[in-house]
Amino acid sequence: MIKKQSIFEISLFLVLGIIIFFLASSCYSTCVNVRNERLAIEKEAELQGLSFELANASDYLTSEVRKFAVTLNPVHLRNYWTEVNVVQRREKVLSRLKDLDVPTSELDLLNDAKNHSDGLVIIETRSMKLILNVYGVLEAQMDKPIAEVHLTDDDDGLSSNQKINLARELLFNNTYEIKKRKIMELIALYGKNMSNRVHQETISTRSKTNTSLLLLLIAILLIILYAFFLTRYMLINVFFPLKAYMLHREDPAKNPEELLLKSKLSPLVKNIIKRHKAY
Repeated sequence: MIKKQSIFEISLFLVLGIIIFFLASSCYSTCVNVRNERLAIEKEAELQGLSFELANASDYLTSEVRKFAVTLNPVHLRNYWTEVNVVQRREKVLSRLKDLDVPTSELDLLNDAKNHSDGLVIIETRSMKLILNVYGVLEAQMDKPIAEVHLTDDDDGLSSNQKINLARELLFNNTYEIKKRKIMELIALYGKNMSNRVHQETISTRSKTNTSLLLLLIAILLIILYAFFLTRYMLINVFFPLKAYMLHREDPAKNPEELLLKSKLSPLVKNIIKRHKAY
């Protein structure tokens, strides 16, 4: 009997250890998956923001060079080259995407978009060179990319008004618009592919989080059931017999079970004791 009792008690501790391990593992898994889900959502938002940033940078260059061609205000010319040489949003976006391990297929789309954007810069610098040439700005005073542009003999033969008109036409003709539209299409295609991929990753991570939460709830339920079982076991096998023993010591002449049942115990407890005695 003692041996069986010892085995039973050891089993209780083993079960408790298993449940605690299961609970700890579930907590850890839940924490990890919740963190991964949050990071996946943040990554999706950042990647979307980077694609918008690239499109905005390209639009900004187009806007500033067109404003310069129309208003002839040198502020727009400075804004343009500050973006190209100092701010460099396009280069920073591509660099950040590489850090985020964006698939090569998606990165190639943005590199292609940047190459088309660089192609627009060639057209834009020629337009700038024509306008600056009208105002007699020396090449030494121009930004290096503008100074390196060589105007054709036909360009040099134009009058001042014709040069300005040509500079504006270069920025508003169909060739320019087609190249500009191609850049936006590539960025939009990247955004679509990236969004689908990252969204699927987010869904997968959320599914893992839900599974971890379910396991955590099961572990908590097991702890509750174990606590209920252990409490019942302790009451029936420890506290009730101890109570009977103490009552018997107070009045050895009386039956301990009778004393126990006459004590100030609730009917529920007495029924439990009766069932236990029946076994």
